Amino acid sequence: MANGSNRGLLVAVIILAVLNVILLVTVAVLNLGTSDQLVVEPAQAPPPQPAPGPPKDPASVHELEKAIKSGRFQTTLEAVESVRDEGTTSVEAAIPKLWKLATDKSLPTRVQSAYAIGLMGPEASSAVVELVSLLQDDSVLVRRQAAEALVRTGDETVPLLVEALGNSRPEVQEYAVYVLAELGPKSKDAVSKLAELVQNGDKLLRVQAARALYKIDPEAAVPVLIDALEDSEAIVRRTAASRLGQRGTAAKDAFEPLSKMLGDDAEEVAQSA
Repeated sequence: MANGSNRGLLVAVIILAVLNVILLVTVAVLNLGTSDQLVVEPAQAPPPQPAPGPPKDPASVHELEKAIKSGRFQTTLEAVESVRDEGTTSVEAAIPKLWKLATDKSLPTRVQSAYAIGLMGPEASSAVVELVSLLQDDSVLVRRQAAEALVRTGDETVPLLVEALGNSRPEVQEYAVYVLAELGPKSKDAVSKLAELVQNGDKLLRVQAARALYKIDPEAAVPVLIDALEDSEAIVRRTAASRLGQRGTAAKDAFEPLSKMLGDDAEEVAQSA
């Protein structure tokens, strides 16, 4: 009797358990069919990163800018040395800054900038166009520093200087002649233009062109200097006679014209012959 009761209780428990499972399954199915279904959202792309800004200039370049504005040559020299010690990257970063300062309204700033570019030497060759343009500066101090800088940058500047020989301003021509002379044989492309200036330039320019021509190419200078012995200005004749005399036996064609100069009205010309 007891066994029968226990068996019936067990069956009842099993039935209740099965019904409970059925209920849970039914509820789950109903939930999946509602509008509250889980929605799988598409993965969002990461937010765009800001574009990288321009690289920061080395601290030495900022110090160089400060040094130039100080107006002291020694300070500028030390600042340039610091930039050069850091290598090409710092030099390349400095050149555009220097050129911007070279066009500043302040005369001391322009002078110091041209001086600093020159101290960079051949590494400043990217600034030769700007340096040649500085030969037109209103200040002789800036023009002088620009000319010295062009000498240091090397022969890449020769074509621009040849072009500058045709400038309408004598001061620009004079500094172009000076730089070409300092570059020496590297300036051979300027020989024909210099020969024209010996004949057609103003008095001072004729003298400078004659000296430059002899320094660049003594052989090519001989016939031009022989013609210059007949110049109307004594200083031009004296320069020509002096340079032909230095040429010695290599200027055989000049022997007769030089002998005539011994009777020149200007004593300094006769002495040079």
